[in-house]
Amino acid sequence: MKTFILKKRSPLLVFVMVVAITIVFLAPIAKTPRADASLLSSVFMPTFGGMVDASFYCACSGTWLLYVGPPVPALLVYANTPQYRWYQLPRPGVWALGLYYRDLGICKVPTPIGCVDIPNEGLISPTVGTSM
Repeated sequence: MKTFILKKRSPLLVFVMVVAITIVFLAPIAKTPRADASLLSSVFMPTFGGMVDASFYCACSGTWLLYVGPPVPALLVYANTPQYRWYQLPRPGVWALGLYYRDLGICKVPTPIGCVDIPNEGLISPTVGTSM
């Protein structure tokens, strides 16, 4: 009967092997579907970015409801947030990029029974940038 003798491994080799195995198994978990700028922005202020495909005026609340398309789509409320450079919101067809507060957007539209709230993802703030 043969006995196997465990050889003493170098601590550096063990460390490299542990790191390599960890990266191989955790890499698929680390991929996220959204391109958030940082951990803080993803938790407190998520990002959005894409072409403004549609804009709708919310007459009762005096705000605009914008659908921003891919690559990071969102249905957001725009309430005269300060803009960078070209100042093109709420016009459809421009590219927009910025941050928003979750669940703070208010878009109310008139109906025969009164003003009704339209669900959305949040309020664009503190700033937003647009293309020409």
